[in-house]
Amino acid sequence: MLLITARYAHHGAHSGLEPLHAILEQNFAVDVAKPSRTAKAALALDRFSHLIPRLMGQPPQQAGWSPYYTPSASLVEGAAIRQARQKRYDVVFCESIEKFHDRLGLIKQAHPGCRLVGMVHQPPSWWRLNAISAGVLDDFDAVIALSRQSRDHVERELGVRSVAFVNHGVDVTYFRPPEADRAIQDGFDICVVGDWLRDFDLVAQTIERTSAETPSFRWHLVLPTAARTTDAHYRAARYNNVRWYSNISDEALLALYHRCHAMFLPLIDATANNAMMEALSCALPIIVSDVGGVRDYAGEYVDYVGTRDPAD
Repeated sequence: MLLITARYAHHGAHSGLEPLHAILEQNFAVDVAKPSRTAKAALALDRFSHLIPRLMGQPPQQAGWSPYYTPSASLVEGAAIRQARQKRYDVVFCESIEKFHDRLGLIKQAHPGCRLVGMVHQPPSWWRLNAISAGVLDDFDAVIALSRQSRDHVERELGVRSVAFVNHGVDVTYFRPPEADRAIQDGFDICVVGDWLRDFDLVAQTIERTSAETPSFRWHLVLPTAARTTDAHYRAARYNNVRWYSNISDEALLALYHRCHAMFLPLIDATANNAMMEALSCALPIIVSDVGGVRDYAGEYVDYVGTRDPAD
């Protein structure tokens, strides 16, 4: 197998798809797509050539059909194509179609017998907002979706015949319940983890209301500093009982899951949600929006929020 993947700055070694490579190696001989030094140097020159139009006020041009297809992603895809031409693989597995696919059909041209398999991560709303229609996934022999809703969308609206719903995994050997019960002493600790497709307006409104009515609540907000850009973030930051975390380590995140008494996770949409799965694995009570693929993972083991009313 040739694996097309990359590290994500906001994921530790135990989060997201970081453990996937080691799991696949238990069943396959796995190579990873790795750009050459020459390709990296060419990318640096290409970035410099695109800098002049930007300095002249011209907007940046999108490289591929997906807004996630960056020059760095193109570099990884190019490495996969080069390696697949040099060596015959049974399967080429693209960990994120939205990020790494634009020209992967060239692999099929070189080796028609090779199976091209990819995983889609974004919910149907993302595909519709980006005006992505049928045909963009035609190069793939099979596609993995991370929720039933996503699977149905890829089949019906993107025209893919072979789509499988496979639950995203979580490292349960690392994200595990605390050894002792969570004691409630001088306050009640609530964590909010992540920024993508979070309903932060509802987070801010709930913090405002609970801070006035139940000042013993302590809020722990884990999201990158660069993502704290909205009025809602500023509203939440006004309160002394709100603590912010960025670039948190796996060890600190696990300690936070063990310390807190609940996770508050209002969502706009979702397929699989890493924070929810990690919290479930740590036996942390969760209050979450009933959207997207949440029920595919949480079942009846969480408290669902059916409205955007902070009183609920």
